Amino acid sequence: MKLVDEPAAELEPRLREQGIEVRREPYDPKSRSLVADFFRFLRDPEPGDTVTLWEDENGRVRYFTVQRVDPQLAELQARVAKIDQADPAVIEPRFEAIEAKLSRIDALESQVAKVDALEAKVAKVDELATQVDKLPAIEAKVADIGKLTTRVARLEKPS
Repeated sequence: MKLVDEPAAELEPRLREQGIEVRREPYDPKSRSLVADFFRFLRDPEPGDTVTLWEDENGRVRYFTVQRVDPQLAELQARVAKIDQADPAVIEPRFEAIEAKLSRIDALESQVAKVDALEAKVAKVDELATQVDKLPAIEAKVADIGKLTTRVARLEKPS
C-alpha cells in the first residue's frame, strides 16, 4: 500500500480497517531522527502494528514509521481499555452503595463524637462525686481548726 504523498485523512480509516493503529503527527524535518526511524521506516504495516503518519501542512504524508506491538503488551492494553470502559449499569450502583456507606459512616462518627463528649462528662461527674465524698472529712477538719485555734489562743495567754 502506498502511504507517502497520500492524504493522511484518507489513509487513516483504510489502515484502521486493516487492524492497524494510526497516529498522526505534524512533519518537522528538524525533529526527524533518521537513525531511530531507519528500521521502522523500511517495512510495510501489518495488522496489529502501529503506524505514525508524519504529515505536512497540507495533510499529505511525508513519511511514516511502523512499530510492531508485542502481542502480550497489546493484550494487556486491550484489557486495560476494557476496564476503562466499564459498564455504567454495574459501576453506578457500586458508587451509590459506597456513597450510602460513607454517609452512614459520617452519621456514626457524629454519634461517636456525642458518646465521647458524654463519657467525658460522666468522668467529670465521677471526679466531682469523689470530691463531694471527701467534703464531710474536710468540714470536720475545718471545725477542728476552729477548736484548735481556740485552744492555742488559751495556751498563749499568760495565766
